[in-house]
Amino acid sequence: MISKCEFTENAAVKGQGGAISIDSSLVFTLSSNKFFNNKAMRGGALYLQCNLYKNEEPPSRSCRTFINQTNNFTANSASIQGGAIQWDHAMPTIDSTNIMTNNTALYNPKIASLPKGAWLEFISNNDYFDPYNTQSFLITQKKFPMDGERIEVFG
Repeated sequence: MISKCEFTENAAVKGQGGAISIDSSLVFTLSSNKFFNNKAMRGGALYLQCNLYKNEEPPSRSCRTFINQTNNFTANSASIQGGAIQWDHAMPTIDSTNIMTNNTALYNPKIASLPKGAWLEFISNNDYFDPYNTQSFLITQKKFPMDGERIEVFG
């Protein structure tokens, strides 16, 4: 647990977590901290990674992070993603008392994560799909699921 601390003007310029980087902690809690003007490529203030049992479903049973009781994330920046927080594999529990102000990143200035999966959802068999904006093709029921079903793609 880290509580009632201030992290100001720290940097991991070519790394992750300008102020704090946590890798595979079973249980970790942040409460009542201040993060100001920290910088990193990913997770300007905080980077959370969970490699424990990462194929477990859901992976959040492996690493549990709690961000609660008014942590203040102000003016943190990430050159790529997660101006305040970046998490991978296990989503942290973040309560509504946290404050996030003027954080910046190319992808999501507040909280970012890597996608776990993606899906295409089709409303009807008359939908068109244009993956490269160069040509469209008709999605037919013979190649894809019935109306309203979805295809999940995991990589």
